[in-house]
Amino acid sequence: MKKLAFVFLLVAGLCSAQTAPAAETMTAFWARFQAAVGRSDAEAIASMTQLPFLLENKNLDKAGFVKAVPKLFPAKIRACFAKEKLVKDKNGFEIFCGEQMFVFEQAGGKYWFTTLGAND
Repeated sequence: MKKLAFVFLLVAGLCSAQTAPAAETMTAFWARFQAAVGRSDAEAIASMTQLPFLLENKNLDKAGFVKAVPKLFPAKIRACFAKEKLVKDKNGFEIFCGEQMFVFEQAGGKYWFTTLGAND
């Protein structure tokens, strides 16, 4: 009986290991994020953003972030996102658009838009 229980637990463990989602690649994330920015899809951008999002010393929840998307991603920034390449950083990836730096990092097997900063 113990052998049967062990075999059952082993098979159950293997099945759950096979169905666990793989970590998202930056390439896949970037394609989705870039497309959402190009469409000005605030809901999609928010779903790929680590919330709460710190902006101008305020922690924005999803609703606050969605309202801020037009300010964060005006036409000039959307054009930049369409052509600029990501730069690998020790903690993730960055893209530089004029005076702005957009930072993307991985947490929990997924990539997220995490920080907006000054391009210095």
